[in-house]
Amino acid sequence: MKLLKIALTWLLSLCLLATIIGFAIDAPHLVLLQREHAETSGRVTRVLPGGHSGVEVAYVVADRAYVRPFFPYLQDGRAAKGDSVRIYYSPQDPAIAFIAPPGEILEGQIPSWIAGSILGSLGITAMALALAARLSRWARVARRPPG
Repeated sequence: MKLLKIALTWLLSLCLLATIIGFAIDAPHLVLLQREHAETSGRVTRVLPGGHSGVEVAYVVADRAYVRPFFPYLQDGRAAKGDSVRIYYSPQDPAIAFIAPPGEILEGQIPSWIAGSILGSLGITAMALALAARLSRWARVARRPPG
């Protein structure tokens, strides 16, 4: 029974962390754009400070202008102000866009996503086991008759 509780704790924490990390890396949009996306070109309007290859890019879809930051997935690794970059965007919502093929980004993120989820869930499980053991000891002490 104790092993089952440990396994369930680990499985729940794995699912929770995988979901959180998946949303953090924008996996839902990447998966959808991997299946269906349109392409256009954009122009780098500025390089963002911080050294993470972040750039702000302006692009136009259906006569509507978009300007937004992108991190760090550039086709050639670096871009300078005025450079042209390829934009992969959602036909349903052009504000959802990336500057690298969505499949490549997802492929690069999957190992970290899996490793982070597994290692993090093992840590959560270890903390839960330690907390359960401590609470159990406290409960035994509290049930002892005084004196």
